[in-house]
Amino acid sequence: MAEETAAAPAPEKAPKKKGGKKKLIIIVVVVALLGGAYVELGMKKKPVKKCVGSACVTAKSLAQIAKLDDITLNLSDGHFLKLGLALQLAPKAAVTDYTTGGAASKALDLAIDVFGADSYTQLTHASARDSAKATLSKEVVAAYNGQVQGLFITDFVMQ
Repeated sequence: MAEETAAAPAPEKAPKKKGGKKKLIIIVVVVALLGGAYVELGMKKKPVKKCVGSACVTAKSLAQIAKLDDITLNLSDGHFLKLGLALQLAPKAAVTDYTTGGAASKALDLAIDVFGADSYTQLTHASARDSAKATLSKEVVAAYNGQVQGLFITDFVMQ
């Protein structure tokens, strides 16, 4: 008897699916459009409300900042404080009106009064610094009759 070796039948090739590239392109386009819509909607957030001292303003209504020259003042115990200030101006106020001359002197004079009353030891505590800043901010806002909305400390170095 002769054994016949039957060759195994060759596996049939699966038919190629049509439209695979088209589906991929459609998926990529849809994902890109959804991502763009997400970013666009994410950009339209409500204005952020910031409070500096007693003055609160929204991010949209923020006006210009008037950076004053740094001053060095004596603390009550003989140490020194280098202090930098910036004023948050009302929307229609001009920066040049507050960076030179008497307008800047008003804020600097108030800073000397408020911070000069404290000692080095007192100002090393964050709560004392925050309290002095809040007091100064309140006094500066009141002194400028609504033309200044807030105060920023830009430099604070004690020796």
